[in-house]
Amino acid sequence: MRAKINGAEIYFDVDGMGLVPDVDQMVERPVLFLLHGGPGSDHSSFKTNSAALRDTAQLVYVDHRGSGRSAPADPATYTLDQNIDDIDALRDHLGLERISVLGSSYGGMVAQGYAIRYPERVANLILVATTPSYRFLADAQRIVSERGTPEQQRVCQWLWEGNFQSQQQVYEYYKAMGPMYSTKFDAEKLDKSWPR
Repeated sequence: MRAKINGAEIYFDVDGMGLVPDVDQMVERPVLFLLHGGPGSDHSSFKTNSAALRDTAQLVYVDHRGSGRSAPADPATYTLDQNIDDIDALRDHLGLERISVLGSSYGGMVAQGYAIRYPERVANLILVATTPSYRFLADAQRIVSERGTPEQQRVCQWLWEGNFQSQQQVYEYYKAMGPMYSTKFDAEKLDKSWPR
């Protein structure tokens, strides 16, 4: 599904029931927004790992502005602050008062910013493999310069300079950097799952 919010078209997918039977009445389930990492990525990594969450909440998978299946937008709007505002606009678009938010990696930064800016609208906050600030960047740059291949160093410049020019460059970044993120990285799985 898509929502036109804050001047951009945001893709989201809803999974699970909002109402479930409980003896003789229907009970509303909590709504959990899932915010993916890596600007330029998408929500697909959550799809294979969220079965247990589906049993307890209605899930709303969100592709950040200009990422995944969301439409390209003005690159000047690809900011943490804008992504935070987009989450709140989507919450409002769906007619929800309070939401639970799960953020992974960069999505965790968006989730933390959302909880700080709109605490009255957050029922629960779940953070996965994230950081509370950009201070980690100096360490990441040092690690890539010491341990990274020339290809990894090259694609990291796109990320650090905020200079991805195409979805193909985002794909090249993930393919090159996968082995630094995980010893079990499988480039073939990335190829199969990458949105085309």
